[in-house]
Amino acid sequence: MNRNTDVLYSEADYMLSAANIEMQRALEDVVAHKVCYQSRQSITNYFRGFLISRGIEPNQPFSMENLHQQCVEIDPRFKLLDLSPMPCKTEEGHASYCLSIEKVRECLGIAEKTRELVREAPA
Repeated sequence: MNRNTDVLYSEADYMLSAANIEMQRALEDVVAHKVCYQSRQSITNYFRGFLISRGIEPNQPFSMENLHQQCVEIDPRFKLLDLSPMPCKTEEGHASYCLSIEKVRECLGIAEKTRELVREAPA
């Protein structure tokens, strides 16, 4: 791995960990938009890191959907990753966040699956 990939994976891991910590709070104390943001950022960084680790400069815009499609082109296993529950996936710089605890829990699960796919992908 190169330095850029290490940084992206490290940031993605940090954001995923922070989202998980937030979800461990009492339900009334969970800041849903924080979990939403952190989940989205972790997914984007995992995708970008995966592409860079394969020697590919990710195409802009860095939307989740665009990055996901680029990953699918390299590794068909990424087709197993369903981003459809994330309404923000197609919009670059989307500013509205999900506020439902159940919805952000689902998005967090997608982020965790993204991490698994990226980490298990053959080099």
